[in-house]
Amino acid sequence: MSDAQSSGADINLPPLRQDIQILRGWTQYDGAPSFVLFDPLRNAYFRLTQKACRLLSLWNGQTLASFSREARNRFPQGQDDSEAEALVRFMHDNQLLEEIGSGQFEAHAKKDEASRKSISSRMLHNYLFFKIPIARPQKFLDLTWPLVASLYSATGAFFLTLLGFLAVYLVSRQWDVFWAQFLAFFSWDGLAYYAVSLVLVKILHELGHAWMATKFRLQVPVIGVAFLVLMPVLYTDTSSAWRLRSRRERLLVDGAGILTELGLAVVATLVWVFLEDGPLRSIAFTTATVSWVMSLAINLNPFMRFDGYYLLSDAIGFENLQSRGFAFGRWRLREVLFGLNVKRPEILPQWLERLITFYAWGTWIY
Repeated sequence: MSDAQSSGADINLPPLRQDIQILRGWTQYDGAPSFVLFDPLRNAYFRLTQKACRLLSLWNGQTLASFSREARNRFPQGQDDSEAEALVRFMHDNQLLEEIGSGQFEAHAKKDEASRKSISSRMLHNYLFFKIPIARPQKFLDLTWPLVASLYSATGAFFLTLLGFLAVYLVSRQWDVFWAQFLAFFSWDGLAYYAVSLVLVKILHELGHAWMATKFRLQVPVIGVAFLVLMPVLYTDTSSAWRLRSRRERLLVDGAGILTELGLAVVATLVWVFLEDGPLRSIAFTTATVSWVMSLAINLNPFMRFDGYYLLSDAIGFENLQSRGFAFGRWRLREVLFGLNVKRPEILPQWLERLITFYAWGTWIY
């Protein structure tokens, strides 16, 4: 029996906000369509299942009890009151409903207060992670996109790939010099060069994401700094990529920062090869090495919450990869060790279940 039935409550559901949009998303790993709910006030996107969209189609200002009853009648297979009520709570908690004068819905929502974050946990979260917006870059992106568009084309990528092979070949002919300079940079002066190069590389990395989003006519509302346990990290808000129905386009936005870094690494490596010793060659060297290492060893690593993680998640069409993968990792580990025969966290194809389980174990080991 649902909460509404057991308590005798019959809550009037407020209407949906008129400004929210429901967009068609890409095809999920199981072939089912997905949908995206866009909140323009907060520039926030929420992924919806096909069943959630069907339930929202029944939302016409009725009561919670009648909403649940109509959902059972319209979609009897696998439908219970908890799903309808979970959707109602989701819409309320994310402020996607019109204001309510009577306050009865807020009273009903207080049942979930025990499961919400306490003040101390919110303070801890704000200490561990918070963002500071710096700039609204859309005008700059629109102005500079024609200048860099060729670099983010198939022809540009092919040309940079050829230059990359050339750069690796030329460095191999001077490997002793390259390695000696690498060791020489383990000094305070070398660290200063690396600090300057790291800032340059990360700025271009974030602009790479923003430019690729601009290529697909997406808006980039903000670029800023996120603090992870007080460690500053640049970020670009490319949440509008949720609008893309093409998985290939979404992957290009995900990987644009890495592609930009690799392109910068190629150019800097070639500049280092042809320059004479001096400050400019030192800057080229640190820029090249930082770009190669950041791209290949860090950003492509799926076990960290950087670009590699989102590339893997979008490549297999499986959202919330880490949390859902960890659930499977814990479940499989308990089954292997203790044979508890507990129900799976969710039903997935065998290949996907194995993949995300090994991903979870790999992340823990890493």
